[in-house]
Amino acid sequence: MSPNAEGITTGKSPGERKVTMKALVNDKCEGSGLCADTCPDVFEMNDSGKAAVKVDAVPEGSEASCRQAATECPLQAIEVRE
Repeated sequence: MSPNAEGITTGKSPGERKVTMKALVNDKCEGSGLCADTCPDVFEMNDSGKAAVKVDAVPEGSEASCRQAATECPLQAIEVRE
């Protein structure tokens, strides 16, 4: 951990930045549920039977399963932004 310009310890090395992954479900979703089965930390099925993202950012450790859900979505309704 390194202190920043104000002398506050930030937990990051100088020049290091944490990348936040976000997931989105677009309007192509027809509710197969594969994403919620593959990555339940990020996706859930809503009352309309469509997938919904339940977190603002993909939790650490769920990145691979989130990418897998996007890749395997039969309608390519999941977008992953890193």
